[in-house]
Amino acid sequence: ILLNNKGEVKIGDFGLSRIFAENMKRKYTNRVVTIWYRAPELLLGETVYGSAIDIWSLGCVFWEVLTGNCLFYGDNEKSVFLKICQICGNPNEINWPGVSQLPYYKGFMPQKKYDNILEKEYKKYNKIDETTFDLLKKMICLNPKERITIDEAFKHPYFTTHEPKMCEEKDMPRIEEELHYYTYKLKKEQQKQQQQHIAKGEYDKKNKPFLGKKRSHH
Repeated sequence: ILLNNKGEVKIGDFGLSRIFAENMKRKYTNRVVTIWYRAPELLLGETVYGSAIDIWSLGCVFWEVLTGNCLFYGDNEKSVFLKICQICGNPNEINWPGVSQLPYYKGFMPQKKYDNILEKEYKKYNKIDETTFDLLKKMICLNPKERITIDEAFKHPYFTTHEPKMCEEKDMPRIEEELHYYTYKLKKEQQKQQQQHIAKGEYDKKNKPFLGKKRSHH
């Protein structure tokens, strides 16, 4: 998700993009999406899925924007799924009909039974009100068929009546260029080069320009 200093948002990285329509029942790879933001159906090996996986990812990003913390983190698919269970409770045939038929269900399902504590977690953050949390929990829903759709989300009170309302582009905060990752990386590289020049005696500490190799004058 790319954000420039004019408040414009762009979506990038479409390396695994495929032709898709909601009425198409075709198989895709389940190894998509960075694992911290990967929907539980993907983690359990589902290969026939729809845009609900993107809603889950958006919900994870939404939480991170609101709190500054990643909700479901782990070193691998199984540990991320465990974290999902610890926050959202264990998926079962009652809250998610058909889940036990997914390929990795038996291998990934923890033996311990966890309850849904998402509401308890959100109450730790005073900035998240009831309206915001209502949208959030509908995005972070275990059962993909019950997850809110993008059209339903845009009609949610969070976007229609919630205060503060969405601002105009001209009112978006400006981001200083120095905060840009590329600028940061460039400065780090320059500092590294500077240290190398100092070590080789190729740097004038008084005037601080790069001199290149010192020449002998006869």
